[in-house]
Amino acid sequence: MVDHLKSYFPYPKYREYQRETIISVIKAFANGYDNVVLEAPTGSGKSVIAMTVGAAFGSMYYLTIQKILQEQLMKDFGGDHGNLVDLRGRNAYRCWLDGQMNPDSEYKVYAHRGRCARAGKSKLPQCAGKCFYYKQIALCDNAPYSLFNFSSFLFQRTMAKRFTDTRKLLVIDECHQVESQIMDFVETRINGNDFDIKIPEFDTTEQYMAYFDAVELSNKILEKLNQFNGMTELSSDDIREKEKWESISSRYYALRNYARKIDCVPELSDNIVKIKPLRSHYHAPKLLFNAGEKRLLMSATVLNHKVYASSIGLDLSKTKYIRLPSTFPTKNRPIILDYAGSMKFANRKSTMPSMIDKINSIMEQHHAHKGIIHTQSFQIMYDIIDGLKEQNAQRIIHQRMYPRREDLIDVHARSNNTVIIAPAMHEGLDLKDDLSRFQVIVKVPYADTSRNKQLQIRTKESWGYYLWLAALKLCQSYGRSIRSESDWATTYILDSDFDKFFNQCDSMRLLPDWFISAIQID
Repeated sequence: MVDHLKSYFPYPKYREYQRETIISVIKAFANGYDNVVLEAPTGSGKSVIAMTVGAAFGSMYYLTIQKILQEQLMKDFGGDHGNLVDLRGRNAYRCWLDGQMNPDSEYKVYAHRGRCARAGKSKLPQCAGKCFYYKQIALCDNAPYSLFNFSSFLFQRTMAKRFTDTRKLLVIDECHQVESQIMDFVETRINGNDFDIKIPEFDTTEQYMAYFDAVELSNKILEKLNQFNGMTELSSDDIREKEKWESISSRYYALRNYARKIDCVPELSDNIVKIKPLRSHYHAPKLLFNAGEKRLLMSATVLNHKVYASSIGLDLSKTKYIRLPSTFPTKNRPIILDYAGSMKFANRKSTMPSMIDKINSIMEQHHAHKGIIHTQSFQIMYDIIDGLKEQNAQRIIHQRMYPRREDLIDVHARSNNTVIIAPAMHEGLDLKDDLSRFQVIVKVPYADTSRNKQLQIRTKESWGYYLWLAALKLCQSYGRSIRSESDWATTYILDSDFDKFFNQCDSMRLLPDWFISAIQID
């Protein structure tokens, strides 16, 4: 494979480290490793590396978390630019039959609410070979290189029983999110209000399962599904309700199967019980990893491959870890430590006046610049907004003002010096160039365990796992505003608890060199 590397590479020239990395990945697989975990900071060209390795192997599933990355990959490697074929959700494809019957209608009906769905069927005879959604499924299934959104891929393989073959290579981008994606997918929610029952609180999953047997929950779910059988025409509300019960049914019966085999965590709130596995070890191979003979997992932030591998059940003896340096000049991305005080819960109230003063000063220093303030919680966000000077508060925009992220970014792009403030915009946000010239880290982003029983247990078992989650969020936040070698932005960390956090991370080598080298003390 290495001898023919140039024929697989899609561009005339390599970026720095790309050729060496591609060779290292291919050699690792040739030497018997089943998994390669590649930590490659923004600007490394991870997608080009993945496409080259995929071409060398001859067949590939490529998974990405974010829709915007899927669109970019198709722009770069699909259509006229390559042989990558993608599949999106049903709501991305117009209903062919509705288009034929209502060609002039301004209101477009998409496949998830199409005429087959309204008839309570998966297909209609008159749509055979015509449905845009099913045609794309066929194209994607027959293509050697297929691209999916992560959740769509899990749905297709488990619910629809499609794409169940094993390809030569499975590529997972943004792989630090594998565990959370799998957990979200397999989590089972039972709302007592749907069944006119008041669910008691129990300590264990076994007790909940025994209770569900006692109230004959399986029969109740079946009754809910059967109510749609005699309907010849389903409304949009009917379709949503039918899909809801199909999802509940499949998740509940899956839970009944795996709850006897692995540790699960139940949580009851507002008569809704949520049950999910303690870890993703059981599900990751079955749902995901068996889709590829070899697996290339990529992220800008893996940080510690041992903690990462443990979190998703990768065999370390079969896993090669490759970490790349950043190609972005350190002088373009300084991290300034300018502490306002401790932001741990017990100290937050006393620290907040100093914190607001610091943020006012930073915003005045960057009066002509756009930026972002990472707050970690909505309460901290509101406290800051309430305390800012009027001229600074007028620059602030947030998701409560613009609930759709696309609208928020659009307003930000068209404004002169707006500043985004948010508790959780550490991923999926590209604030390149003038969209952000400064960013503020208000608090070390430790995860809140108070309402997450599963995370409480995991943290007690491994403090390193809890630290790793915080380091992930910190490094992801840092990466929002520096998107290319010529881009520049200043990051301010204002929480004095960062010192302790840094020392703890240092003992585990969690923070990468490209992050540490940028730190300055004001």
